[in-house]
Amino acid sequence: EFVNKNKVDVDDFYQSTYSLSDEESRMMLSLSHHFKTSVDVLFLSLYQLLLATFFNQKDIVIGLVVNNRLEREGGDRLFGLHLNTIPLRQTVEVSDLAKQIATTALKKEQLHAYKAYPYAKIKSDLNFDTDVYSCGFNYIHFHIREGQQKSGTVIDLAGFEKTNIPLMMDVSRNSNCFSVNFAGNSQFIDLSTINRLR
Repeated sequence: EFVNKNKVDVDDFYQSTYSLSDEESRMMLSLSHHFKTSVDVLFLSLYQLLLATFFNQKDIVIGLVVNNRLEREGGDRLFGLHLNTIPLRQTVEVSDLAKQIATTALKKEQLHAYKAYPYAKIKSDLNFDTDVYSCGFNYIHFHIREGQQKSGTVIDLAGFEKTNIPLMMDVSRNSNCFSVNFAGNSQFIDLSTINRLR
C-alpha cells in the first residue's frame, strides 16, 4: 500500500524532463486512436504499468489531478486555480495492455463525478491522517494557449510547480507534441532512478 508517512520538503525534488520525438508523439496519438481512448488515458495507463513494475505490486493508487473549473458558459473566464487531486485505485493488468487501458478509461470516467470532492474531505471521511497516495499524474493541454500562440497574443509561457506528492508525472501537450516531466522527492526516489523512468 502506498502511504506517505513523512512530511515532504517541496524544495528537495529531483526532476527529469524530456520531449517525445515527433515520431514518438505520432505513435502515442496513433495508439490512442487504435485503443479508442484519449491520449491522456494512454499515458496514465503506461504510468500505472511503470509503477506496478517499480513497486512490484499490482494494486496501485495514484493521485489524479483533475480540472474542477465551472463547466458552463463563462466558466473559462473565472480566475483562480481550479484543480483537485483525487485518488485513483486500480489493479494493474500487467499482461493485457488493452484491458489495462480500457479499465483506466472507465475508472477515470467514474471519478469525474467526484472531481469537486476535496481531497482533505476524502481523507477525513476515511479517517486517514496520512496520504492515500504517494504518486501523482497530471495531463496538461491548454487548448486556448495554442491558439493564442499562433495568433501572437501570447509569445511565450512559463510556469513552475511545487508539490508535496513524493513522485509526480506531468505530461504536457502542445499541439501534437508531448513532453514528460518526472519530479520526485529525494527521500522517496534517487536521482539515478528518476532519470531511468523515461
